[in-house]
Amino acid sequence: MSDEATLNNAEFRAAFLANEQQVRINTGKVACALVIALMPAGVVLDLAVYPDMFVKFLGFRLFCSALAVGLFYLHKTKFGEKHYQYLGLPIALLPAGFIALMIHVVKTPADSPYYAGLNLILLSVSVVVHWSTRESLIAVAGVFVMYFAACLTKTHLDNWHILFNNLYFLSLTGIIVVTGNYFFNRLRFREFALRFELDKNQKALAESNQKLLELDQIKGRFFANISHELRTPLTLLLSPLETMMHGRDRQIDPDSRSLMAIMHGNGMRLLKLINDLLDLVRLESGRMEVKREALEMSAYVRGLIGAAQQMADAKGLRLEISVEPGHGAVLADRDKLEKMILNLLFNALKFTPKGGSVTLR
Repeated sequence: MSDEATLNNAEFRAAFLANEQQVRINTGKVACALVIALMPAGVVLDLAVYPDMFVKFLGFRLFCSALAVGLFYLHKTKFGEKHYQYLGLPIALLPAGFIALMIHVVKTPADSPYYAGLNLILLSVSVVVHWSTRESLIAVAGVFVMYFAACLTKTHLDNWHILFNNLYFLSLTGIIVVTGNYFFNRLRFREFALRFELDKNQKALAESNQKLLELDQIKGRFFANISHELRTPLTLLLSPLETMMHGRDRQIDPDSRSLMAIMHGNGMRLLKLINDLLDLVRLESGRMEVKREALEMSAYVRGLIGAAQQMADAKGLRLEISVEPGHGAVLADRDKLEKMILNLLFNALKFTPKGGSVTLR
């Protein structure tokens, strides 16, 4: 996307102008502070170069600093925040005007070394405030005119070569300032555009991640609900089947009883898979909890054997249990311990050849 197309984007333009406002206000305050501090400090130079003008120049410098103080506080007002783009030029033109005045009041303005201060102002303020290209052109032209006007009325014919020399170096400084600000502003604009796009993409990514998280939670709730819904009818099927299998009704022939045992074994496997799915959903949602309760191990383990006994009988396997006396009650999660023991039993029964035995000890 080109710079012009980017700037025409309403959202980007609003963000860029808001950033530009804050940057210009902050840098404007810094530039004003430099003027406030450095203008009075120039009295050291006045004592060395123009000792007879010391008092007058001190008055000029203090007055300039006082105006810079007002300009500094103007940056803090609502008016300054609203019209920040008009406060950058006065920061440079104010001290430049007073330096040009000091140049004008001396006997031979063209000979004054103070023209170097104008170069310094253009360079330093443009670096701190970061003018636009248009502001740079206005500032350079304003300083050039101020210096030329300060020297014009008092410059003799034999001093024109010095005036030309000074104007030449002022012009070079102006070209450097305008060119530097032009390329710096383009670079700063592109840097902000890249940062804006990065922030926008990060925001979109965060929103996508949030939606994925919500979808994952919905998926978890769906699987939890479907697992509960599947487990309920399966339990209702297994319970009557167990009653028929364990009944003493002689009308059920051995083949039918064997088929029931196979049905019961496969039903138990399906119930185990459903319970595993439910545990997986709980684990993904961070809600896997251990419910501790006192379990009498001998009775508890013997009860589990009944669930696997039909599978053992169907395969012609002998299933035995051995619980050492004195174990008593232990704290455990009934459901999770049941899944672990049944998983071990079913695997053992599955891979034990017919006629073998499986012992739970």
